[in-house]
Amino acid sequence: MVLAPDGEQVAYVTPGSSAAVTAGLWLVHANASAAPRQESHPEAVWAAPVDGIGLPRRIFEVASHSTPATSGGSEHIVDLVWVPDGSRLVAITRQAGPPARARVVLLNIPVHQAADDQPAPSELVLLPAEGQPGSAVPDPSGRWLALVTHAAVAPGGSDLLTLCVFQLQPGGLTRDLADLGSAARAPSAAPLAWPPAAASQPDRLVFVGPAPVQGLEWRRPVRHLRHLQHPSPIGTPFGAVHGPT
Repeated sequence: MVLAPDGEQVAYVTPGSSAAVTAGLWLVHANASAAPRQESHPEAVWAAPVDGIGLPRRIFEVASHSTPATSGGSEHIVDLVWVPDGSRLVAITRQAGPPARARVVLLNIPVHQAADDQPAPSELVLLPAEGQPGSAVPDPSGRWLALVTHAAVAPGGSDLLTLCVFQLQPGGLTRDLADLGSAARAPSAAPLAWPPAAASQPDRLVFVGPAPVQGLEWRRPVRHLRHLQHPSPIGTPFGAVHGPT
C-alpha cells in the first residue's frame, strides 16, 4: 500500500483469488445477493481516496490466466511507485522463470470526475531480470525511473545487480547505467538519489557502485554522478568511501 504524494489517494494490491476464495476489499452493493459469488479474480492494483467518499477504482490487473499468489503463479505485482505529481503510478511485476523477469507498467490515475476515461496501462519494458523490491525511485520531474535489477544468470556472471533507468513514457529510452556488483552484498536501501530538478541542468542521477582497486582483491564503493545523456556507461566518480565492502 502506497500513499500518493498529495496524501489524497492510496494505491494497493489485491491478491488473485480462486473461485472458492473471497477478499474483504471487494465492494458489496446493498442489492447484491447475500451469498458470495464464486468468481476468480486476477491480482490487481486499486486506487482509492483516503477520505472514503469516492469508490476504489481498479486501474490495472495482471493477465487473467495468472494463478493465485499463494500458489507461486506466473506473474505477481511486487512494487508500486507514485510519480511526484501523483498523476501516474508505476507497477513492477515479477514473472516466474527461469529466468525471472520484471515488467514495468505505467498507470495513469484519472481524477474522480473522469474515471470512465482512464487511459489504458502502458508497458514500458520487460526486463530479463527481476526488480529489487523498494529500489524503484522516480526523478523529481517525473520523467525518469531508476531501478535496481537482479539477474541470477547474466553474461557478466551470476547473481548480479544492475542499475537501470527508464523514461516514463511509452516507447521511451531504457538504459543499463552501471554494474552494482554481487547481490550477496546488496545494500539495505536503494543506492541512488536524484538531485533536485533544475531547468539549467540536464537530468542527473547519483548512485553508489563498486569500483575496481588495482592490486587489491576487494572493490570499494564509489559515488558517481551520471548525466543521463552522457555516452559513458559508468558515470563520473566524484568521491570514494574507503575500506573493503
